[in-house]
Amino acid sequence: MKKYGLFLITLCIPAIAGILLFAGCAGKSGEEQKISKTELLMDTVVTVTLWDCEDESILEGCLSLCRELDAQFDSYNEASEISMINSHPGQEVPISAGTAELLKKGREYEALSGGKFSMEIGGVSSLWDFHQQSARKPDETEIAEALKTVNPDMLTIEEDTASVKPGTRLDLGGIAKGYIADRLKAYLKEQGVAHGLIYLGGNVAAFGGKPDKTPFAIGIQEPFADDNEGRTGVKITDGSVVTSGIYQRYFEQDGKLYHHILDPDTGYPAETDLYSATILSEDSVDGDALSTICMLLGLDEAKALIERTPGVEAIFITDEDQVIYTSGITEDMLVNR
Repeated sequence: MKKYGLFLITLCIPAIAGILLFAGCAGKSGEEQKISKTELLMDTVVTVTLWDCEDESILEGCLSLCRELDAQFDSYNEASEISMINSHPGQEVPISAGTAELLKKGREYEALSGGKFSMEIGGVSSLWDFHQQSARKPDETEIAEALKTVNPDMLTIEEDTASVKPGTRLDLGGIAKGYIADRLKAYLKEQGVAHGLIYLGGNVAAFGGKPDKTPFAIGIQEPFADDNEGRTGVKITDGSVVTSGIYQRYFEQDGKLYHHILDPDTGYPAETDLYSATILSEDSVDGDALSTICMLLGLDEAKALIERTPGVEAIFITDEDQVIYTSGITEDMLVNR
């Protein structure tokens, strides 16, 4: 498979990310005038790059907001609002406006997907461990018991409170990164930044394009590649690119691959004909949820869903090594095909 002959925009991004960042054209001096900062946050690599901006405090403010939001939504952080909801079943727990907004957005996608997207899957996801050194496949009885709590009716969302019924645990892993990317983008624009690129693992949020009026080039990972090998890629000026894939976090046991995209109907990793789903949308929160939903639906249903969703396009890589594009993706949008 051909590798991209382009330059990485920042650090060498781990293969688990699903998305590769590539630079476009350099300025007249041969060097791009940009500042960039990278940190390990949310169990992934977070990079923020700004063009025609020299204020390092804006970069730090952006990453500080990222830390704050991560601490707010992380179900494994005992002090987070989500953990407080999980640890006080049956009680109305006070929540911030941001948490209420995110939960309500998740509820929309639970309805859209017919329950395939689930915020209440935390009881199931907490049973699985996809880290290579401690990988764990849960017992069937554990999964069956946890599945009893995976239901939208187990969560109640009010304007400034939320509550779950006993036994239910929230997990916003399928939507929180997208929401955070959108919040970071809004912050940077409020600070007067005109050209920026935000990378949160498999989520990219972009605005303004490059100062030389060229778009950003976003590479899409070759599934199961050993290095940063791009299979295809898209050009964007403003908007979001989000990839979900079964090769991002997984382990193998007894000859079977177990990945992190769990089906709320079975409690096990989804078994469809997709290796990855990449969503192009205006807002990253939508791309985050839809990429997960597509992986759970499989190619035919996923493609049909995206085709009828306004303002959204998708690129799918199947288990037969095919790259499938939705009808709105044209040749001039692609980096390589």
